[in-house]
Amino acid sequence: MIAEPLSQLAKAAGGKLLRGRPDTLVRGHYSDTRTPVQGALFVALRGENFDGNSFAREAITKFGAAAVLLDCAEAARALPENAGAILVNDTREGYLGIAAAHRTKMNAKLWFGVTGSVGKSTTKEMLAHVLQNAVHLNVHKAKGSFNNAVGLSHTVLGLSDEHDAAVLELGTNHPGEIRQLAQVARPNIAIITCAAEAHLETFKTVENVAREKADVFFHQSESDAAILNADSPYLALWRGLTKGKVLTYGQAEDADVRAKYIRIDEHGCAEFMVRCADAIADCHLRVPGLHQVSNALAVIAACLAAGIPFTTAVRGLATFDGIARRFTVRYVRGFTLIDDAYNANPASFSAALETLKSMQASRRFVVAGDMLELGGDSAAYHLKLGQSLASCGLAGLFTVGDAASLAGASAVGHGMRKSQWIPCATPEEAAEALKPRLQPGDVILVKGSHSIHLEKCCAILEAR
Repeated sequence: MIAEPLSQLAKAAGGKLLRGRPDTLVRGHYSDTRTPVQGALFVALRGENFDGNSFAREAITKFGAAAVLLDCAEAARALPENAGAILVNDTREGYLGIAAAHRTKMNAKLWFGVTGSVGKSTTKEMLAHVLQNAVHLNVHKAKGSFNNAVGLSHTVLGLSDEHDAAVLELGTNHPGEIRQLAQVARPNIAIITCAAEAHLETFKTVENVAREKADVFFHQSESDAAILNADSPYLALWRGLTKGKVLTYGQAEDADVRAKYIRIDEHGCAEFMVRCADAIADCHLRVPGLHQVSNALAVIAACLAAGIPFTTAVRGLATFDGIARRFTVRYVRGFTLIDDAYNANPASFSAALETLKSMQASRRFVVAGDMLELGGDSAAYHLKLGQSLASCGLAGLFTVGDAASLAGASAVGHGMRKSQWIPCATPEEAAEALKPRLQPGDVILVKGSHSIHLEKCCAILEAR
């Protein structure tokens, strides 16, 4: 948490102290007047539909902020005379600067960073769970998917003296973003889950995505560690860009942390043997999905890099229950609902369908939404998805969105009966069309990109 003189905050933000006493102590920060902090710094962020500068006076007079971080000089002139005000060119950049200074101040803590096209949020949560429950550390972690410049700044500034470690998530949707975030996060132990077909509108190729992910190592030193996916075709590229110790994980023969004899139980959860050097342990996950094996191995490798015993890490994974909207399984009046509505890209959809096929079910249904930000190859990826859907032996496919309709047509073209595909205009329409068809023993997968809002479909099905 911030506890700094106003002059130090201005220096860290790269800004000018317009008003207020330089020695005024500022404690805490916030960027939303709905969640104010007395005596804190109000960060006036801008968005597509709001301008935090317009709330600066209210933050001081109504909510008791000690100072404001602004990028509009006009807003500063409207403040009370006793208010502290720092003017910067861009509050987002200033916010990152203050977070970077706090990260330096907290250098003695153990800092983890997780990035990747798929699995970074779950891996982050898994790792934090193991550190808290098996190692008994006081862990500070990113909330939800706080993985952009604003989210990372907020998370870093939330670390206090009482914490032992921080687990951060670094995301990107344009080139250069990971390097910018890594300059603030500077993770001692950095994990890449994978590089896959995501945000191709800006990255164009998966190799460019892989290179972007490798920037998580850019600000590491020789004393730090990189945790790499041995099953990725980009392993050699990543290894060549690391600076410190490297630990690999996966099913590859030469992986440092390797899974063998993987079995999926009737609930879709993985059981497998883990080998690390001469150590062997059995692991049974409580979260469904074959893809969770890779996430679990990454966590074990990260723990080993931090000096945590192998058996302790494996034991901690056995009690992890997952996170909302990431392949969350719910049992609703006789049928099984898999809520994977938070996000979707070709790699994550493929993994979800493989798990769906492995689960015991009387019948299987899929509600599929558009996979967004795939650039010029979007149609091709959705046509390929349709082929995969056709191979699942579904009792029904409900699509939401124009791109998802391409997948539906492709599924019919690859053998699904036309009567089994129901194109829908909205998530609500999909839920209403599916409800009367459901019977005990059915399993339903709901998956699509976040802005398709398939969580609305899940809510209706749960309330059935």
